[in-house]
Amino acid sequence: TANWEPATNATSYTLNCYESRPVTDTSLNYTVFTEDFSKAESGEDGNFLFLNNMDYLELDSFADNEGWGGSGTILGDGMVGCYTMEVYGQPIPFEMLSPVMDLSHDDGKFMVHVDFMIQNEGETLVVQCDNTSYIGIQGAEAGKPAHADVELTGGTENSKLMFYALGNTPFMLDKVEITQNYKVGDEMLTKIDFREVSDGSAGSARISGLERKDGITYAY
Repeated sequence: TANWEPATNATSYTLNCYESRPVTDTSLNYTVFTEDFSKAESGEDGNFLFLNNMDYLELDSFADNEGWGGSGTILGDGMVGCYTMEVYGQPIPFEMLSPVMDLSHDDGKFMVHVDFMIQNEGETLVVQCDNTSYIGIQGAEAGKPAHADVELTGGTENSKLMFYALGNTPFMLDKVEITQNYKVGDEMLTKIDFREVSDGSAGSARISGLERKDGITYAY
């Protein structure tokens, strides 16, 4: 059972449950997060589906990890990205935002491995961590699958990554993987379950069916 102090004006809560284990050996390039958008089945053979969302939309039904959000969303066969629209001749900035993840280890340094596709030649795909650091990925061939490995800094216990095209043109994400170095004594968290708590005045909730495992405790 997890307990918390109710937040002022809260309307609901999401209770996340994690397996927690201490790192006993230094782990280089540990995979913190993986997403390949396997649920995005709309659109095939390059015929992408535009959701007509000018504002942010939850993308849980198209992703393996809950918490993705995006504006100007387009769907492909196993890909999710952003389209382009203009207002008074100016392209609207659309972007995708990842779920919250713990990127605080190794002084906040981490690697982003991304498979993607851009529509326009010469476009730059930008990967940004919160408001602390960002990097532009250049050189991808328009309309062709591309891969990049980039390092970012400034990771925290509650970081989110933002993906957008510098020129606000269409792009698709096929797979996103985050790796980070862990050292002995670090806590390694693996999300295993969650519960939606619809009562904003609630101060506790329970997740049942957990198993006793050697070296594993549970965190919420």
